[in-house]
Amino acid sequence: MKNQVRAIAALCLGAAMLLGTCVTGNAAASKDKPIVMKFGHVMSTDNSWHKGCMKFAEIVREKTGGRIKVQVFPNSQLGDERDMAEGCQMGTIDMVIIGGIMGNFYEPIQLFEIPYFFKDINHVRKVIYVPLGEEIKADIYKQSGLVSLEFWERCPRVLSSNKPVLSVEDVKGLKLRTPEIPATVAAWKAIGANPTPMPWAEVYTALQQKTIDAQENPLATIASAKVEEVQSHIALTNHVFGTPQHIMSGGTWERLSAEDKAVIKEAAKEAREYQNAIAWEEDAATKEVFVKKGVIFTEPDLSGFQERSQSIHGEFAARYGKELYDKVQKAAE
Repeated sequence: MKNQVRAIAALCLGAAMLLGTCVTGNAAASKDKPIVMKFGHVMSTDNSWHKGCMKFAEIVREKTGGRIKVQVFPNSQLGDERDMAEGCQMGTIDMVIIGGIMGNFYEPIQLFEIPYFFKDINHVRKVIYVPLGEEIKADIYKQSGLVSLEFWERCPRVLSSNKPVLSVEDVKGLKLRTPEIPATVAAWKAIGANPTPMPWAEVYTALQQKTIDAQENPLATIASAKVEEVQSHIALTNHVFGTPQHIMSGGTWERLSAEDKAVIKEAAKEAREYQNAIAWEEDAATKEVFVKKGVIFTEPDLSGFQERSQSIHGEFAARYGKELYDKVQKAAE
């Protein structure tokens, strides 16, 4: 039933957008024809994702003299991440920034969402900005029809709750919102929590109404939804260093001229570098703001989290690709 609802929603979204002004699906190879692209994401306008998307639109406009216009839609205006990725597959949306939900379209990337899969951000960079990252992008296109233009950096995910978390025992039975990612859900079950997947747009209300007890995300994402208004504590678990991706519809990509493809790739790289820089600045600034608002930060003993999470690594390595798993782990050496 859930899949049927998603399919109906995707069809409705497609019909609505085709009736609008979007020229998705009409992007021609001609370098003279004006093109309008729709670019969606789930974050607020003060988040680094939005700033990165706006920088991309600005660069594309400048490089094409305004011939290609990128319209940015924040705050889940075009749907949640999965809806928008499906829209890219259908050709009703041109681009999206997508986080761990990418695993629903390219299963091996779910390995990246396993808590403590990456040691730190330097380990991440040794994977996504080298030939291995390009191999992954090519495989994503082959398997899903989605073009991964760039990997973005995301500051580590931390845990917010209404009680202090000092060790793994403090999350036992905690009803924790997670993304709809099997590896994430399995890991938090192994850690001892009660993971509850739900769309990000529903999290604030769920916390407010105590439908869930906690959630886990980077600090900037927590701030974007004002979660600090309904959560008093943040534990610096630093359990996932995410790699959101700037995704483009394969159909839109293939209809572009070679010159326009080059512009898009150049702009995507410049926007990635811009977003990455401000993401880390944003993380530090957000922590200072939270402290001033009275949020209590804890630095829990991570050994128990790491040990329990490790128990599911083998299962998902076997499911999604032991070769990729081993390559990523070797990159940390």
